[in-house]
Amino acid sequence: MIDNLFSIPIRKYHVDNNQDFLEYFIGVHNADSFTVPSPYIQGIELPDWTVPFYTSILEEFLHDLNAYDTHYASIRGVVLKVLDQGEGSERIDTLPSHYTLTHYIQLPAGQSSDIFHHPAKILVNAVDPKIEGLPDYLNAAGLYVNNGDVIIHPSFLETGSPVNQHPDKRMTLTLIVTLDKNE
Repeated sequence: MIDNLFSIPIRKYHVDNNQDFLEYFIGVHNADSFTVPSPYIQGIELPDWTVPFYTSILEEFLHDLNAYDTHYASIRGVVLKVLDQGEGSERIDTLPSHYTLTHYIQLPAGQSSDIFHHPAKILVNAVDPKIEGLPDYLNAAGLYVNNGDVIIHPSFLETGSPVNQHPDKRMTLTLIVTLDKNE
């Protein structure tokens, strides 16, 4: 069976001064940790000093799409997610936005990225022959990422965070992005 008919462009970038982000967002989390239920998933405002970093990444992304001269990217929302040991998050998409940018601020040792779920797997399952002895087709995959990596993917692609098995916190910042045409 062919289940790779729909290509899903996932792009990877990197923030070099990730330690500044880590220190700042640990402070945000610590200030709110007693008022926000666990797992900590909270909409926040981006501090002004971070905007040039994300603007630069989004400009590079637009160049990669060959859309820099015709479109601009707008950040429509920002979510800080901090998972303690034993916490994970369910499948989610960020529709109706166009793209999702995830900055991996802190990943515990030995952990990788979120799990990305195949967007057409429900359709593929309808024609999957389920032949005995053959493994099921994969409906999800992860990426290899490090602290400071940034992943951008279409918002219709569902993601989920695996359970954090490590005592260190797992911290990501998700930006909801739309592309608008230049006028």
